[in-house]
Amino acid sequence: AKPRGRPAAQEQSKAGADQRAQRDAVKKLEARMAKLSAELKTIEHTLADDALYTDARRKELSQLMQKQTEIKKTLAAAEEEWLAKSEEVETPD
Repeated sequence: AKPRGRPAAQEQSKAGADQRAQRDAVKKLEARMAKLSAELKTIEHTLADDALYTDARRKELSQLMQKQTEIKKTLAAAEEEWLAKSEEVETPD
């Protein structure tokens, strides 16, 4: 004999768990993006300092610009992932 009602309930429970996992992933990405944005803001604030643009601080300037580029790339990738996951949460299968 086949069990009745169980498969649908199990699938509904699994779908709910998947939704929670997706929402958790979105929240983690939002926290990551906030952290990256804060780092980027700090770097850009430092780059706005005219004293940084001297021969004595050329290496520091180069490192900051490289870090700025890395953070922008990482932030863009996180934003793309966040957008995709947010759409999945809003439009479940």
